[in-house]
Amino acid sequence: MSTAQTIDKGHGRIEIRSAQSCELLSRLLQSRGFVNAQQVIRVERVRRIKKVETREVEYYLTSLSLKQATAFDLLKWIRAHWTIENQLHHVRDVTFDEDHCRVRKGNSAQVLAALRNVAIYLLHDVDAVSTRAATHRFQVRPEEAIELLKSTQLEQ
Repeated sequence: MSTAQTIDKGHGRIEIRSAQSCELLSRLLQSRGFVNAQQVIRVERVRRIKKVETREVEYYLTSLSLKQATAFDLLKWIRAHWTIENQLHHVRDVTFDEDHCRVRKGNSAQVLAALRNVAIYLLHDVDAVSTRAATHRFQVRPEEAIELLKSTQLEQ
């Protein structure tokens, strides 16, 4: 068994994350179809904003053994994953206003999401202060957007 805890303070809140990981259930999970399961991880997040406290508990499975990843490693990686998710959602929602998209018929919502992903990928390396600034630049100078598309070799 491995345990870890982190405490973050900022933006008027305190966030305590704790994790416990163990390999005790790995054989049972493997016999139930999770053939690569090595550890079960329990992550608890306690967030305090002013005097209001919220608590969340989540469970994860990993194919990494305790020798390969401790509870601290797993807690750090889970946090990093959500940081990436939150940043990507921010770009998708703020820059591309995805949450207000009314497209619903057929595969069109998936197609638009794929196009947004391509745009985010292409805009990632553009020399601009933000994705929104890069988007505005290409709206004002569409010929630069065409040049970007021509010069980019997408991997197949």
